[in-house]
Amino acid sequence: MIVDPAHQKYQDFFYDNFEWAVTENALKWRMMEWTRVLRGHNMFWDFDSHSPSWLSTLSRDQLLDAMHVRVNGTIAHTKGKLVHWDVNNENLHGDYFERRLHNPNITSSMFKWIHQLEPGVKLFLNDYNIVNSNTYTTAYKMQAKILKASNVPVYGIGVQSHFKSSNIDYDAVKYRLDKVAEAGLPIWITEMSILDTDNQKKADALEKLLTLYFSHPAVEGVLFWGFWDGKVFDRRIALANGPDVVVNKPPNAAGIRYQTLFKQTWRTNITRPLHHGVHISGYHGHYSLDVKHNGKVIESQVFTLGRHGKLVTVNLHGSGESTKCNFR
Repeated sequence: MIVDPAHQKYQDFFYDNFEWAVTENALKWRMMEWTRVLRGHNMFWDFDSHSPSWLSTLSRDQLLDAMHVRVNGTIAHTKGKLVHWDVNNENLHGDYFERRLHNPNITSSMFKWIHQLEPGVKLFLNDYNIVNSNTYTTAYKMQAKILKASNVPVYGIGVQSHFKSSNIDYDAVKYRLDKVAEAGLPIWITEMSILDTDNQKKADALEKLLTLYFSHPAVEGVLFWGFWDGKVFDRRIALANGPDVVVNKPPNAAGIRYQTLFKQTWRTNITRPLHHGVHISGYHGHYSLDVKHNGKVIESQVFTLGRHGKLVTVNLHGSGESTKCNFR
């Protein structure tokens, strides 16, 4: 839907409101290979019910061969197109591959297989009941620390984040997020959703939770697990409603609250006179810098501001001079 011309209204809303996308199901092994006649969000899923049923007929060696075929075939299709891979989904809750292969360290091997084929892709753990419950918080942190210490090519930690607005303990979420961050790896909120039939309550909860995530130094990004009620696992989490994907009407209260944060509150728009350099503080992200003289743009640059700041040198055409802009 993000490329098909028949869904222009969906695309207008999508590209205007988001910077990242994740395929919910299209790359999962079971979805790609319901039967073994096909070749090719996660490379593996450590649950019996989420793995192709035909795997159960294979011997241990045959299963291992099939896993290599899965990795090689999928990377052949996706190489250069993906920035992240969730490697073995929810492996704290399931042990399908560990059990079938009699190998408690198979997840480490999965990371190494993918990294060998495409070293530039960032590889992630991904699991649930990490911040909305205390059941797996410490175990998840320890898994990440052990993989990192063992030189497994794990880039980051995916934290699923499905909530009901009526039962969010924000102090507890912050505490658990801090615990996961002790592993020393970047965190991505991979599946954020807030469920409520009252869109105003959903909006309030969304603002508080997004602010917590956005302000946490270990969190690099947040991905919603759906936004439109026409294409979402539960209509009660939607930010946008109706067949026109809010092109002909505003989003619901939660969607408007998100847009206010994303497009206004967390944007940096500053105009400064340019003398012998300027110093500006801003949010991390992508920037466009325009230099104007008598109202006319005489120089433009684009740059990305990260956690270490950025020094931008601007050449002033025709004057033989330059000025420096420090961003932090």
